[in-house]
Amino acid sequence: MFGFCVLTTSDRCADGTMKDISGEIAVKLLLNYGFLLVEKKIVPDDFKKITSTLEKWSLRDEINFIVTTGGTGLSDRDVTPQATLSLLEYQITGIVDYVRLKSAESNKKSILSRSVAGVKNHTLIINTPGSPSGVVDTLENILDVINHSLNVLINSTNEHN
Repeated sequence: MFGFCVLTTSDRCADGTMKDISGEIAVKLLLNYGFLLVEKKIVPDDFKKITSTLEKWSLRDEINFIVTTGGTGLSDRDVTPQATLSLLEYQITGIVDYVRLKSAESNKKSILSRSVAGVKNHTLIINTPGSPSGVVDTLENILDVINHSLNVLINSTNEHN
């Protein structure tokens, strides 16, 4: 069983003026898929707070997968992709390319997402949009691939199916 964390990046959720629906949806989807929730946290759209949390989580052995929600748009406060990129060892561009392609079939605005995916300390990190539908679109489109990715990362095997 793989352990996961959800990091919601939102000024309004962090200050309590908005409920974290997207983070709750991510948790529910991943629990239903058989993952084990290790931690869920909300931080404002703040580069240092995002990178600090991602760095700490990526160092914990029980955390294999981190999902971020929010901060992937075009506003000045949307810094989640930049924060994530600053600490990734390498990107997995195919994951977010595929999600944008699939999501654009029903919502062309999804191509504006700047989400990134990659690896830090054998931990898979994937950004999702802040909208509930964006979280669902992202995770439902890649859940089967996530399982394989985590098996490869954790077992350090060269066997790929």
